[in-house]
Amino acid sequence: MPPPVHPFPVSELDQRVRFHTVDFKEKSRKLGKDFDLKRDCDLFELIQYSCTTPAQQHEKVMASPDGKAQIECFPFARLFRRYVLAIQDNNNYANAM
Repeated sequence: MPPPVHPFPVSELDQRVRFHTVDFKEKSRKLGKDFDLKRDCDLFELIQYSCTTPAQQHEKVMASPDGKAQIECFPFARLFRRYVLAIQDNNNYANAM
């Protein structure tokens, strides 16, 4: 199971990407001195859905006059960046072997 990640504002992303946690201690990532988050990392969007649980459906069935309830799903977007240079470096490393 991965360690818990606490939410933070987008404005802190550039600073947060420069560190990672190992054994509950922050360590610096080995990024190039000319690393630029917006230039070196592609921005992606992922749409996920949060749906009602069986317990929530049961509550709705009990509360509705006709005794029917449907599963309700609500979309939410997650934005993330992928470091493209790291992927290219790994491919070059794999090809060199």
